[in-house]
Amino acid sequence: IIVIVKIETSEDRQIEFFMLKNMIDDIIDKLFGVERTKQLGRMSMEEISYKIICQLQEAYPNAGMIVSASEDGHVRGIVEYEREYNR
Repeated sequence: IIVIVKIETSEDRQIEFFMLKNMIDDIIDKLFGVERTKQLGRMSMEEISYKIICQLQEAYPNAGMIVSASEDGHVRGIVEYEREYNR
């Protein structure tokens, strides 16, 4: 499985990207096992993307993000979370 995460940050980059990468790896390990050989079953790429976003929202609740998941690198399921702006 190939996962791409785009996350909103500011110029001072309050998100440490190595920590984010490790968090995403942990989320994927929980979903698919460390060897990542667990069968997806009927889970769509959109469902996988949504599950990843739900976990990331807990760590970064004020960041907008887009998560894309793909089994083969060609066909993707994309989910976007747009944070609410206080006006």
